Amino acid sequence: MASPHPMTREQLAAVRDQAREMAERTCFRQAAAALAKVERLARQTFGSTDGDVLQVRHELAQSLFESGDYRSAAPVYQGLAADLADSDLADLLFECRQKAASCHALTGNPGDALRELDELLDDKRQFYGETDPRTSELRKQIGLLQFGLGERSAAQKTLFGLLDDLRLLPGSGTRADDLAKLLSNLGIDSPARGTV
Repeated sequence: MASPHPMTREQLAAVRDQAREMAERTCFRQAAAALAKVERLARQTFGSTDGDVLQVRHELAQSLFESGDYRSAAPVYQGLAADLADSDLADLLFECRQKAASCHALTGNPGDALRELDELLDDKRQFYGETDPRTSELRKQIGLLQFGLGERSAAQKTLFGLLDDLRLLPGSGTRADDLAKLLSNLGIDSPARGTV
């Protein structure tokens, strides 16, 4: 349905520029407020999946997240992910899904977050492959969330599985060393070898 007062692309760009300047000054709440005012009108004028509208929606979600308003950021990320599901923007889709899960973890729903991250991991493995750094980083995040939830044996399995995989990959020495140090600092023991 068209808006009685359609927005122009120039108006949308001007608001995005203002919001970007606010965000650079770490005024994330103000940036989110400015973006929220135009986001709905922009969707009505150009459509939810228009490139400029997707960008403003993403910037709104980021500003809400950075301001600590995770409850408001989650549905924006989820809406973006739903609209991106059939697009060729896999990186943005996966980022939105991961951020939505982070919002759930940060608002006291870590079980939901873990389920969403597990589903995302399956999709990333299929799309990028097991050894891609984006997949590895998500495995690490899942292991740390499991650890934070007190699921020590699941965290141990996830994180040491990742460490073993990283040690087999050429060029992953630094990532493997960093993970080994993290595991040692957290006091997570290797299932087969004792402490790292």
